[in-house]
This record gives sequence, structure tokens and C-alpha cells, in this order.
Amino acid sequence: MNNRALMRKEEENFLRAAQRVLLQGGFPNPERTGCPSRALLKTIAYREVSPEKLMDVIEHVGLCSPCYKEYDALRRQLVRRRWILFGAMVAFPL
Repeated sequence: MNNRALMRKEEENFLRAAQRVLLQGGFPNPERTGCPSRALLKTIAYREVSPEKLMDVIEHVGLCSPCYKEYDALRRQLVRRRWILFGAMVAFPL
């Protein structure tokens, strides 16, 4: 395995570990201090704006378990909708 592939694998492992910590409440923010609105989280989750424009918000989401959980739920919802749409297109072609 070359170094580039190893680095990519290490990054994937790190991201999975960070995701587990965030989803398990490892970075609590009970007062939701500095949290973006649900609308902004949805914009990020649906990738309707470039990450460069929202780096501060993205950084917050990566360090706030409640925001990450909400972002994760929105992403899963989007993916689920896309699979349903894809399934419908396959089952009922035009």
C-alpha cells in the first residue's frame, strides 16, 4: 500500500472516530451557544453553498454534538430521499 492510500485510510479512520464522539455527545453544548439555525444547517447538509463561505459554521458543527447530530440527520434524510427517487425512477421508467 502506498503512502497516499495509507494517509487516506488514516483520515477515514479519524473521521469515523470523530463522528462517533460527536454522535455520542462527546462535545455537549446544552445551551446551544453559537449554534447556527436549522435553515443554515440544512443549507450545509444539502450542499447548497460552498464550504469556503461557511468555514466558521462548519468548524462549529464539527465541535458541537447537538449541531452535528442535527446535520447528520439532515444528510441522512437527503440521502434517503435520493435513494427513494432513484428507486422510483428505476421501477417506473419513462
